[in-house]
Amino acid sequence: MSSRSNPVDVHVGNRLRLLRLQKGMTQEELGSLVGVSYQQIQKYETGSNRISASRLYFLAMQLSVGPEYFFGDLDASAIVTMNSNVSDKASDEHSRA
Repeated sequence: MSSRSNPVDVHVGNRLRLLRLQKGMTQEELGSLVGVSYQQIQKYETGSNRISASRLYFLAMQLSVGPEYFFGDLDASAIVTMNSNVSDKASDEHSRA
């Protein structure tokens, strides 16, 4: 994975952190609740590690929100940037083939 985090992953991580703090939980408490280390929660919150769909769903259920909560207030430009990067990468791979 590149050293630059995907803006959507960062947004989802920020929403996770916000929700954890609103619930008055530490990273360690949340990690214990969902079966990962506090270090993993920290990586999720910073966007340095992506949260799988199944883990995101489990987090949502444990924190009493719908999975869509994590995408609330998502800046559309983040999605455009992400799609642009994916398109550029696909074009590069296609031209090498």
